Amino acid sequence: NRGTKSVSGLTVRRPASNSAVFGRPLSAIGAILQQAPQWTEGVFQRGLVVLTVVAVLGAGWFGFDWLRAANDERPAYAADRDTVLHAAGEGLITLHTIDYREAENDLAGWYEVTTGGLRSDLEADRAKQLDQTKRKQIVSTAALVRAAVTELDKHAGTAGVIVVLDVELAGKGGKPSTERRRLNAELQRGEQGWRVTSVEAAS
Repeated sequence: NRGTKSVSGLTVRRPASNSAVFGRPLSAIGAILQQAPQWTEGVFQRGLVVLTVVAVLGAGWFGFDWLRAANDERPAYAADRDTVLHAAGEGLITLHTIDYREAENDLAGWYEVTTGGLRSDLEADRAKQLDQTKRKQIVSTAALVRAAVTELDKHAGTAGVIVVLDVELAGKGGKPSTERRRLNAELQRGEQGWRVTSVEAAS
């Protein structure tokens, strides 16, 4: 994936429902659309959720939870944590990556790293995403700054992560801009490994 950096350390809490990610008050998509450059207005009202999140929220809680997660070094926990961290890092970078010249492949990548309601919503908006990405000539790449697992239930196959990404976003007629974004994400383990089930701005 473009912009991938290797890291060790990822986890997050699941929002009450997928509505927290798609278009409701205080959602990631709603907050970002208010801050995005003019040329991005209206782009991906639902589907491009992970490309539009608030850059800075809740620094105090974020720092505390990060410290707590990063210092949990129980041997039995460490191996599972590293597996989750790798999947979460790759998944969130993929979800913040799209290039209008390769949009079909990039969207296929989104579906590969997601599951449940998040994947269903992204797939349902595929036609709109393709149209708007190509029409606006959107190019987005991401680099993982750091991540930590905040919650891991091996038996239930669920995990939460805190992630910090540097996201560069550009569109037709606009200069690239870079934002540092703090995210909470939830993952679920299935036959294909760990997949992202929700993403929201850290609060």
